[in-house]
Amino acid sequence: MARSHHNTTRTFSHLTVFDRGQIQALRNQGKPLQEIADIIGCHKSTISRELKRGTVTQRRSDLTEYQAYFADVGQRVYESNRSRCGAKYKLIQTTDFIPFAVQKIRDDTFLLTPFAAMPRPSTCSMGNGFAPRPCTAISTLVCFQSRTLICL
Repeated sequence: MARSHHNTTRTFSHLTVFDRGQIQALRNQGKPLQEIADIIGCHKSTISRELKRGTVTQRRSDLTEYQAYFADVGQRVYESNRSRCGAKYKLIQTTDFIPFAVQKIRDDTFLLTPFAAMPRPSTCSMGNGFAPRPCTAISTLVCFQSRTLICL
């Protein structure tokens, strides 16, 4: 397969509510995917995926069903999918460690110190039998009795 060594930058953008409304209107007029894509300014596969995303089953009064695209449904599904994107909160990963750390701080055997004040360890232990792991701590707990380092 031939490789291209050109420095081209691609710009991608998400469909807007207005774009989805245009898709709905053009689809109701019976326009083909390629013509809708040319009007919107995107690829026909984008239109195909959007139609799949926003199509719902409707029922007529005689109880027959048909498929119809609605722009608001497509927008709602898009926003739902986007809400699951991005980095997850680190606090969720530490639900077992936080009660342990709070107890140790209350026992006065540990001191909570800012990370910048401590030399960065290569590994740390989360106590309670947790295995050592690479340290990506923001703050650390220092036990003065056993000189162990526990990272938050």
